[in-house]
Amino acid sequence: MFRAIRFASTFNFKLSTCIQNEIKDISVMQPLFDQKVSRRRIGTELNRMLKDRRGGLRAVELMTDLGVIDN
Repeated sequence: MFRAIRFASTFNFKLSTCIQNEIKDISVMQPLFDQKVSRRRIGTELNRMLKDRRGGLRAVELMTDLGVIDN
């Protein structure tokens, strides 16, 4: 999820509706946070997104729009 958002923001890609719906679906995303994705990996992706001069702001906007973070 974070990598998809990072690539979309960095390279100005549009996330498909299918991917957007999967990111918004907490029943799909919660198990990934609970079991499969390490906090270190999440931190690395967030760090890369926010350091990106081209897409940092867009990454935050995408995460807000998709409900990954609250505004």
